[in-house]
Amino acid sequence: MKLVKDNYYWPSGAGTTFTVNISSLPTVFDNFFQESIRAAEEIESLRVGKLHLMYSGGVDSENVLNVFLHLGIPIVPVIIKMTQGYNDYDIEYAFDFCQKQQLTPLVVD
Repeated sequence: MKLVKDNYYWPSGAGTTFTVNISSLPTVFDNFFQESIRAAEEIESLRVGKLHLMYSGGVDSENVLNVFLHLGIPIVPVIIKMTQGYNDYDIEYAFDFCQKQQLTPLVVD
């Protein structure tokens, strides 16, 4: 089972013996934006069907969404509404962002 490119992570065992092994990462990295661009391009090259992104309205998921938008890669933001009042601020921000970017999010309530 391949979890990521070049098998940096690989599972072994089952049940109580299940582990995920992690090998050393490359020692040379570009800046965060360039590495994010490379990752998004790789995801796009392997994509089958629509690409969905869990979008919380937070900084991390917005950064990822912006990378895909920067590259012009079609992506559907997925916004999850929790118990009423739990994440209202984030949800409102996520909807505003999607509207400004002319994106139609998939909403899970």
